[in-house]
Amino acid sequence: MSYSQAAICNIALGHLGINRLITDLESERTSKAQAQACITHYDLALDVTLKAHRWPFAQRIATLATISGYDGTVWLYAYRAPSDFLTAHTINRTEANPQGERFQVGGDSSGAIIYTNAEDAILDYTARVTQPGLYPADFVEALAYQLAIRVAQPLSAEESLRQVARDGYRRAIGEAMTTAANEGRGIEPPADEFLAARSVSVDPWRQTTSGI
Repeated sequence: MSYSQAAICNIALGHLGINRLITDLESERTSKAQAQACITHYDLALDVTLKAHRWPFAQRIATLATISGYDGTVWLYAYRAPSDFLTAHTINRTEANPQGERFQVGGDSSGAIIYTNAEDAILDYTARVTQPGLYPADFVEALAYQLAIRVAQPLSAEESLRQVARDGYRRAIGEAMTTAANEGRGIEPPADEFLAARSVSVDPWRQTTSGI
């Protein structure tokens, strides 16, 4: 089944016991509080859920383009990250060097920058996939719960509903990660999922968060 952004929003609202469904987000953003709340929080909920794990559908490999004029004071090279870049995993990963080369993520007004000492850098990364039709069902469930956590407060005064959404997210994200791990053999998950969930850097060159 293919999902739309409105469908994901309606699933999130359903988790909160809200049955006033959204038909079209843009046309209803000014007339329905639930549409406005979903539009406000959807992008952040998506990024948090995408960063929670190395989802097979969002993994990309790209040869990076160098940034001209970089002086190389700290790192030898500066590369422009891909336009759909969300989270970096490895640079020039090989069988002999599965951790790849060291790197650091920075940025400027034009977007994200990858700093490294590696020449001809090839980046393994998670892309910001914005087409809901590409999301597996279990990822949709986790995303909907993450969105429910964020829209619960503006749409309801009941803290218990937000806690229900948090509990649902923990369960859904765990189940989705298990499925993704079985589908993505050869894609290494974060070294410690607990550290990842607490937004703690596993090493100086990689960071991830589960948004719990």
